Amino acid sequence: MCRLKKTLLWFVTGLGLGYLIVHPSIMMIARLMASSEPPLATLQHQSAGAAILTAFSYRMLPWGLGVALLSGMVTVLVLKMRRARVEKAKFEGVLELAGAACHELNQPMQVILGYADLIGKDLSPGDALRGDLEKIISQISRMNKILKKIRAITRYRTFEYINGVQIIDIDKASEQNGLSG
Repeated sequence: MCRLKKTLLWFVTGLGLGYLIVHPSIMMIARLMASSEPPLATLQHQSAGAAILTAFSYRMLPWGLGVALLSGMVTVLVLKMRRARVEKAKFEGVLELAGAACHELNQPMQVILGYADLIGKDLSPGDALRGDLEKIISQISRMNKILKKIRAITRYRTFEYINGVQIIDIDKASEQNGLSG
């Protein structure tokens, strides 16, 4: 709603500027230039007040609306550019955080995988813990796939998690690189 209010404010401001400044100036200049007499003689035949009142005629409406529309369009473009700049800053922050998280999480993951491998070498093929160890290794592999998706994020996509909290949608943000799923 704030964007609509700003656009409306600029539209009204533009309409006012077009009505009060732009059009009367153009009309007075046009009247002076269209006259076959010298400008000083034209002003002597018509008082300055009458010239100004003539400039504020119904013919000024297109000029006022034109300035108003231009002001409104400029406002909309400025607001879109601001929103794009904010989105870009968010995305850059996401990429920096993703890179740091991947780096930091990869280290302990490799340690866990190394210990799981050492434990697996000590277990016999029929050991009851082998199934649990395979689950640990499977989950480490799953974590590695998630980290690869995070590293491959190319777009800023979010979804609502709980109670209106927005979080990054890792699958959609990285699917362009074929790593979703």
